[in-house]
Amino acid sequence: MCQNCGAPAHLDSDQNLMVCDYCHSTSALPVDENGFQLIGETAWPCPVCKTRLSNARVELHDLLYCTACFGILVTMEDFMPLVDDFRDHRDRGAAAHLAQHAGAGSNGGLDCPLCGRAMNHHAHGGGESGEIMIDSCEICFRIWLDRATLAKLVLTPAPQPWTPAQPEPDLEAELRRRFAGLDAADPRSAAELALRVADLARQIRTYRRG
Repeated sequence: MCQNCGAPAHLDSDQNLMVCDYCHSTSALPVDENGFQLIGETAWPCPVCKTRLSNARVELHDLLYCTACFGILVTMEDFMPLVDDFRDHRDRGAAAHLAQHAGAGSNGGLDCPLCGRAMNHHAHGGGESGEIMIDSCEICFRIWLDRATLAKLVLTPAPQPWTPAQPEPDLEAELRRRFAGLDAADPRSAAELALRVADLARQIRTYRRG
């Protein structure tokens, strides 16, 4: 809602501002104590505490956010870019708050807020963070991260990319190592397989740009 005239307002993603549909005035998105910019409440329930999730932004990434337990629902496409952005800004904003107030992590047994189906509770692979457990919905292509899990991901050092000084990696051997134990035909493995493919592709692009 417009702070100037009370008319409906919409998010201008390019400016990262709310724009009034009537008087065209602009206003900054409200920011909560954790550094998340709040856009508006939705009808979808938090899978942990059942509070209605809010549309929110952080580090210019759009996501669903629980204002009560501080968990987030993010697309698989945005998952690693968001974690990488948090890692780059550990000392400020939402990333700094995460490190101070981690709390307990998820033990699984969650239902997807969007489709209501049981989420897959599994280890996040693709690097040194393989022991970190996440919850994903392979139907909606979403990942739920409670504050503790997100904090652990942010504070875990990112895998070191290949550099031109190193020999080009044996991609076939790397693929076998990364995807060991995963079956693409098994829906429970599909989400984790997609994440590992994306992570490896990112490292290959980094190597080739070098």
